[in-house]
Amino acid sequence: MRSWIFACLMAAGCLPGLQSQDNSFLAGAHLGIQNTWIVSGTDADEGPLLDFETTFRPAFGIDLAYRYRPSWRLLTGLRYALQGQRYSTANVPNALYKTELSYFKLPLLVEYTTRNERPLHIFFQGGIQLAFLASAKSSREDVFEYYSAVLKEVNSYYSNTVVEGVLGCGIEYATGPHLLRLMVRAEYALNDIEQTEKKPALRSVASNAAIALPMVAYLYDF
Repeated sequence: MRSWIFACLMAAGCLPGLQSQDNSFLAGAHLGIQNTWIVSGTDADEGPLLDFETTFRPAFGIDLAYRYRPSWRLLTGLRYALQGQRYSTANVPNALYKTELSYFKLPLLVEYTTRNERPLHIFFQGGIQLAFLASAKSSREDVFEYYSAVLKEVNSYYSNTVVEGVLGCGIEYATGPHLLRLMVRAEYALNDIEQTEKKPALRSVASNAAIALPMVAYLYDF
């Protein structure tokens, strides 16, 4: 994990134009509804015994950005996201089970924005973020076993820190120092979200995946 952070900081330090005369700081907030999944080959192999249900969870936070060239920004901030997965099983009528996860996230992203005389711009962003586990609950017995109707706290079965890749794009409307943004943003865990040493031997790596559809944001350009 330290290597990920170091590589990202080195990349940021090597970006051209960090001392440009066009630099400025931006701050704001965002809110989105995410379609979330817990991606595991083991769960997928259970076939008709386990069906994945569409799962939507909110995410919101504050944004900080630094414009180091007219079209380029560095973005960070603090994000709180609810994630997880809802399941239904074919062998138990009307049975619905779920895993609920929540994280505090620290992104470090690079963003490119088309700049022209018009107020409407298109932007693209990408990078990594650190996700710190806030809570984990599951209705599966010991997370990996049988299904239960009781939702229990299972923090000890999940990794405390996860590295995620982030990609996003959207449109931005600028009016003076005010920037209104509408975007699609995808996140995917790059390491196992479950405690590997507590897994059954045959269970595969599990990853969080989420797509914000959509995410709205506001930035103020100082």
